Amino acid sequence: MKKIKFIVLLISVLMVMTMLFTACDETTQCEHNYTSKVTTEATCTKDGVKTFTCSVCKDSYTEAIAATGKHNYTSKVTTEATCTKDGVKTFTCSMCKDSYTESIVAGHKWSNATCTAAKTCSACKIVEGEALGHSYVDATSTTPKTCSRCGHTVGGPVTWYSANTYKVGVDIPAGEYYIKCTSSGMCYFAICRDSSGNSIIENENFSGHHFVTLENGQYFELVRGKCTDVNNITIDVDLKNIAVGMYRVGIDIPAGEYKLNKTSGRLGYFAVYDNSTATRDIRTSDNFENSQYITVYAGEYLYLTRCSAILVQEIESSPTDDNLWSYSEASDLNTYANKATTNAQKAWDYAIDALTASSTYKVLYNQYAVYYAGIAKGYLESMKAIADSNAELTLTNTNGKYSTLQEKINYAYELCDEIVNLQITSSNYATYEDKILDITQELSLECLGIQKLSVDLIGAFAS
Repeated sequence: MKKIKFIVLLISVLMVMTMLFTACDETTQCEHNYTSKVTTEATCTKDGVKTFTCSVCKDSYTEAIAATGKHNYTSKVTTEATCTKDGVKTFTCSMCKDSYTESIVAGHKWSNATCTAAKTCSACKIVEGEALGHSYVDATSTTPKTCSRCGHTVGGPVTWYSANTYKVGVDIPAGEYYIKCTSSGMCYFAICRDSSGNSIIENENFSGHHFVTLENGQYFELVRGKCTDVNNITIDVDLKNIAVGMYRVGIDIPAGEYKLNKTSGRLGYFAVYDNSTATRDIRTSDNFENSQYITVYAGEYLYLTRCSAILVQEIESSPTDDNLWSYSEASDLNTYANKATTNAQKAWDYAIDALTASSTYKVLYNQYAVYYAGIAKGYLESMKAIADSNAELTLTNTNGKYSTLQEKINYAYELCDEIVNLQITSSNYATYEDKILDITQELSLECLGIQKLSVDLIGAFAS
């Protein structure tokens, strides 16, 4: 009986299997159940393939996937551009790896010029043009003379006397003063012997700026202006376009021949004074149409109104009585001293800037300080040649460092020698940083002292 049951069960299994295997034969239609799969991905330029397969009978067919036709490019700099040679940027498709290149135009990476540094390429360090120079705002009673561009300061706060009437020696000290107009119109001053109101010694309406020397006991009236001691100011002058105002010859402008050009009104006017006191003498003056030529000498004061001036030629004077120091030599000494002072000041400015700069710029700024000290040394060498060929000029109040002008120039020259040959690098700048700062500061002050002495020397020819 068990054997019969087993046979029946086996026959049943075989019948079911036969039905399964004959469900989709030639005489039976399969109701396909297709699923799809991407068997070949499409690219930017080549079709792909999608395959559909029946989950019942495994029948299959394919469809094309159209090429995208659009590249997906990403870029990479494969050759860096330099200041003088083009670079290369490569674009590559992330799908098909197609690629092309573009040029990266060569060019300098300029940093703008500053007060103390010319326009400079940050990559190759080439320099173009010149430093802008400081643009100073006058010192006040609470703030020093300050550059409006970079904030650099000179000296300390100074006393400005505003428009008022002062008794000299009581309200204001005796001395020479620089007066600056505080309005767009004319400024006025008067110097009187007393307070009676009818004892005017000297008065003037003027534009721009002026100089006066006040003596104890005088009364000084100032309208629409302010004044300060002359030692508190320096005047920046464009010798190709000297504006209205008063100028000290040998200090603010060099001695020489000037061409004056009328700028407003019917006539231009100039006057040349022998000094800035209330009892000064006019050496020459004139109202003129269009233009006029004049010659001025060290120690004189040139006053311009309704006209501007252009330096035509610096002049030489006749030699001194001892035939040693000549006007030409004194003038040359002053020229070199001015240039040495300018470059020594630049060296000091860079040494100061290095204190707060990043390590990279510390190196660069200290290198600039050494560079400008080297330029100052060149001008000091020229001054040495002039001074050594003339009689020794004895100095006073020299703090024991030197006793003659020649020794003072040599001392400044030796200061330059201490740093001009330093090779500043990223590994040694910290060793020399303080030394460079101290020497450039002293060098700047010594050159300024020589400059002032040269002005005094020139002034002797006008006396």
